[in-house]
Amino acid sequence: MHSWLGQSEQPGLEVLREAMIKRGVDWSEDRTQSSVFGLFQKYAARAAAGNPPTAMYWLPGKEIRRLVDQGAMKSLPLGGPGRSFAEWMQPEVLDALRWKGGLPVMPLGIYLHSYAVYNAEVFKRLNLRFPRDWDEFLEQMPRIQAAGVTPVSVSDEYWQIGFVFLAIFNSRLTAEEYAAFIAGEGDLSRWVERQTWAFDMMRKMQAYSNRNSRNLPWEDVVNAVLQGQAAVSFPINFASALVGNHPQAVCDLPPGNRFAHGIVHSLAFPAVKAPAEQVGQAMALEVLSDSRVMDEFILRKGGISVWKDASTQGQSRCARRSAEIWKERPHVLSVHPEWPNRANALIGVVQSFWRDPGMTPAAAANKVLAVHKLLKE
Repeated sequence: MHSWLGQSEQPGLEVLREAMIKRGVDWSEDRTQSSVFGLFQKYAARAAAGNPPTAMYWLPGKEIRRLVDQGAMKSLPLGGPGRSFAEWMQPEVLDALRWKGGLPVMPLGIYLHSYAVYNAEVFKRLNLRFPRDWDEFLEQMPRIQAAGVTPVSVSDEYWQIGFVFLAIFNSRLTAEEYAAFIAGEGDLSRWVERQTWAFDMMRKMQAYSNRNSRNLPWEDVVNAVLQGQAAVSFPINFASALVGNHPQAVCDLPPGNRFAHGIVHSLAFPAVKAPAEQVGQAMALEVLSDSRVMDEFILRKGGISVWKDASTQGQSRCARRSAEIWKERPHVLSVHPEWPNRANALIGVVQSFWRDPGMTPAAAANKVLAVHKLLKE
């Protein structure tokens, strides 16, 4: 069960499908037009009806740990299928995911949620450099707009608009501060001033964004940049599969961002009783532990490999840049157990702010503080 519906996401999915079928897995898909949180709700409904999927897309966090502890999800033994995870998995990923002697999910790849796709031709034509911070970018926006180009391509779809906000907010944070923010550590009111600034910048930017932002599919958001209709977008770096080696595309961190943050996209395996389904899950895990399959998956789906010393040979320019950023810059792996719920609360406020022109930046920042305090209690 998954929500990989974009056209550019299908080649990666096809890599898994072909490898699973070749191994003998009876492959079927339950595709869901929903955010990851809607996907979780659909899982809950299927599980309550006694028909859970045998595998599903999941983000690591407190919820998956709870389900493992309850026996609703499988814990994957650290010995792995055939050889231990420690033999091939990046230690940083293995240590972050480890839970009570096993793994609650099988990682597929690391995906940067601090990512920008720029149209180099637009900036060159207007004799502008890529902005070094958001204040500089805001100064550039009227000139870009006057040239008939939308400065920022945006969707207010739930997950997309949340990461646009983080592209702004994180420009005022260090990697250490962001790690504390996602964990909900310390006095939560310390973030209010910087969040107020970020919401204010977002409101100013909104005047220079596309007018068709309501639930715009992410591929349309990125394609506007590739086609020269917009100057920049802020997608997750699985967009590198769509961008490829487009001659005008430059992929990098958003303006002013000094660190990268990524999330491990994974598959979880619900506990099933039917012997045939258990055998199918075991076969699937063997496939997902095959470096040849997963190298091809990352090549087609985008992202950064969770394998040690993985090669970037054959990857597109933007995909290689993602791997370079992760290796060279300070980075935060967003797998803290509290982060999915805190992100969900934050994004809900961000989307409401974007859609409600009457909500002030200060009101939005204080609303984030209020819901995050509730989650901490």
